[in-house]
Amino acid sequence: MTDIREDIRASGHLFVGRMPEGKRLPALEYVDFNECPLAFGTLCDHRCDENVPLSVREFAQIVALNARLPPYHSLGA
Repeated sequence: MTDIREDIRASGHLFVGRMPEGKRLPALEYVDFNECPLAFGTLCDHRCDENVPLSVREFAQIVALNARLPPYHSLGA
């Protein structure tokens, strides 16, 4: 199995040219601080906010990556 951090970075690369860099790159910076669930969740939130479409293959990659992450719980939720 590959490193989850590299897989999150690769998933962020899927959105080059389809999501503003000002949203994509800061979301991926969380990986550098071992905040993988936060990085992935933020990236997915920005994808939704920007209405970035996904192919069936991209969707499958994201679902598989999500299954490898521990649950992310917001404070106060």
